[in-house]
Amino acid sequence: MTQESRATWLQLLIGMSYWASWPIIIVLMYQTSRLAPSDAFLLLGICGGSGVLARVVGSFMSPMQSATIARFHNLIMASVAALGCYALVDFSLHYALYFAVAVSGCSGLLYARAFDLSLVGSRADLSGEMLPSAWVVGIILVATFLAYLIVPLVVMVHLPLSGAAHEFVLSSGNLFIRRAPGSVIWLASFPLFIMALFLVSGVKQWCLPDRRFQFLTGKRQSLSPELLRNRHFWFIGILYNLTLGTFIGVSFVLPFVLEIVFGYSTLMLVWMAPFLAILSRPLGHWLGRLVGGTLITQVCLLLMAIFAALAAKQFELTHHQHDMRYFDVLFTCMLGLVISAAMANGSVVVTLHKVFPVAYINRALTWMGSFAMLGALYLPLRFAVAWQPFSFDQVMTEVALFFVAGFIFNYVIYLRRHGDFYNP
Repeated sequence: MTQESRATWLQLLIGMSYWASWPIIIVLMYQTSRLAPSDAFLLLGICGGSGVLARVVGSFMSPMQSATIARFHNLIMASVAALGCYALVDFSLHYALYFAVAVSGCSGLLYARAFDLSLVGSRADLSGEMLPSAWVVGIILVATFLAYLIVPLVVMVHLPLSGAAHEFVLSSGNLFIRRAPGSVIWLASFPLFIMALFLVSGVKQWCLPDRRFQFLTGKRQSLSPELLRNRHFWFIGILYNLTLGTFIGVSFVLPFVLEIVFGYSTLMLVWMAPFLAILSRPLGHWLGRLVGGTLITQVCLLLMAIFAALAAKQFELTHHQHDMRYFDVLFTCMLGLVISAAMANGSVVVTLHKVFPVAYINRALTWMGSFAMLGALYLPLRFAVAWQPFSFDQVMTEVALFFVAGFIFNYVIYLRRHGDFYNP
């Protein structure tokens, strides 16, 4: 890969890790008794909306504009992280915190540039000039895993700033230990860590002669009327949203929902969901190439509907908060939902490669991925509405019905022998 391709991928990974860190930071704010549940859901929705907006705006940008964003991305994200650091020092619910969350997804602007530099295909050819497109698609899974694993560890780093220390009111934890009430954390440590990474990346980019990039605009297929009139662009877009959108949305709300329902140290466990998703998505892609992408998607959609229905039942049985009798089954169901969604997304990409000409695949992935981010906006707001009546079971029932509809839709479009494609 070229130096710019490697640098773009790393910058996008760091930036999306910062965006994905906010669900964990919000849980930590709740555990330090600085947030009410309604405010936490609102912040989650704002954060999700930030990612959606950045990706959609980035998809509209021309190749020249995308190259310009890439040129100044380190400076932009260092400023964004600095704002997050400021907002989390002696924080309160004021404009700085809301604004810091609202701009946290700015790295989503870089996705279009990453796809411009990427090569259609799933095999990583490190000796080639192009960035494998599968690396770009999978960034959100890797970023979520890193954020969920690292944030609870980094916030233990002491910051010699007045007001930066916050004391746990509820128990918390990380991969290695449980943190008892009364323990101290420094929430601003993680944005400061991200800011330092972007500053180092910026110094390498601008100050080292052998690290300077030309930021060539390159060529890109436009979102032409021909592509928009292709009904399979919209059909596969729906399936892509059902799969990757589910992973993003469920991963976004899972830490806080489990925290407020069970009061358990969920930060010790939630990293497992994106980690297993990283493993299952390539498996779905491989199985899709082996027996047909649509068939694997169909099986995964069925599993997703079953897991969502089982999760709804567990929420229904949980009549009051902190009833730990149903935690194990519910957590297992949510893990199963995330894993099957990631596997289905891998198989949907196989279908995409068989339905579209190679020249249009990256452009289609850019737009489909942008709208898949809607899961990070819809689910936090839907759970916020369901919080006061404590009707999370209704939310998961609706999600299960979406998957049933997707199961029928996938069969009608791609599993009938007289259709345009059969099991692509």
